[in-house]
Amino acid sequence: MKAGLVLVAAALVVAGVAASASGHPRDSRAAFRLQPARAFVPLRAGAGSQTYTDRVGDAVNGAPDISSIGVANDDQGNITVTVTLANHSSDFQPNEGILVVMDTDGNGATGNGGFDYVYAGVKDHTGLFAWNGSSFAAASAPTLQSSTAAGQISFRINRSDLGNTTGLNFYVETTRDNGASIGDDAPDGNGVFTYRLILPTAPPPPPTTTTPPPAAPRFVVSPVGLPHAGKRFVVRARVLLGAQSVAPSALGCAAKVGSSPVRTTAVNGPAPYRSCVVGVPVRSKGKSVTVTLLVQYKSSAPTRRLTYRIR
Repeated sequence: MKAGLVLVAAALVVAGVAASASGHPRDSRAAFRLQPARAFVPLRAGAGSQTYTDRVGDAVNGAPDISSIGVANDDQGNITVTVTLANHSSDFQPNEGILVVMDTDGNGATGNGGFDYVYAGVKDHTGLFAWNGSSFAAASAPTLQSSTAAGQISFRINRSDLGNTTGLNFYVETTRDNGASIGDDAPDGNGVFTYRLILPTAPPPPPTTTTPPPAAPRFVVSPVGLPHAGKRFVVRARVLLGAQSVAPSALGCAAKVGSSPVRTTAVNGPAPYRSCVVGVPVRSKGKSVTVTLLVQYKSSAPTRRLTYRIR
């Protein structure tokens, strides 16, 4: 191994354990080729975050000693994992690294003993590996970015590179001898940490709007006062469309006093009316005047007939 070059070997511990997300694979080893890390801006406080602690002072062989693991995600599904080490006031050494073993689908029947992905970080070289049915192999992870600093190693990855996961069951291990042995793990024993992503809920679909059918027209006719002999008498017509009043498209009118026709004139207005002006004869007091209106609006043209006694 040549530390610091483009490709670095690391050892990942993978064993055949029961198909459960509660056991650590620890017995056999497989070597992986790691890519140079890409630095990233640390994730700001996001949608979800949680910190997990581990007992300090339990690392062996001088391996990195895990004190805490912080996991957070933002609304876009970017997951950041930060491992803090109690015994590292300086940067990682070339033979040191961490493994983050992840169950990303919550299914103990998938992956290796339920674990689907492994993140491996050795100093400034990192990689993501996925279980392919027989071993962990390098996985395509275009969103993976890593950063190391004194006492910390972090990586960020979008959940789309982890099978669109909504939660992680995971544990962390460290090594100081290129993976020949595991110096510390968190949590201790065979447990796992559990993290659930907090993601924005999809907005509700827009309400289905149904355009109501147009209101059926209602035809309204009304007199202006009462007819008087020798005076003009006006009857108006309008059309109601729901709460709206509109003028008829056209208005026809006729009138009789007794059985004799009298002069009428259809005029526009005042808005929203059309009007029928009736000339009431001078010597007609006490007789009745009948006004007939043909009120047209679009395809409707009802007839209205009104009778009044002349004053």
